[in-house]
Amino acid sequence: MFSVKKDGEGNVFEKIEIKPGASESSKQEIIFLNPADANKDFVIKGAYYLNAELQKEGE
Repeated sequence: MFSVKKDGEGNVFEKIEIKPGASESSKQEIIFLNPADANKDFVIKGAYYLNAELQKEGE
């Protein structure tokens, strides 16, 4: 999962560590390994593509 923060030049993305919790129907609970991360804004759609782009930049 990625958090997103706006800065003067655009968006800054940070990988957040989570683990899956309980699930029911189409809903999934997420458990934050760092409780402070729960108060951040998150990437909901496109995280797969964001991860691919960030990995390309790291090569």
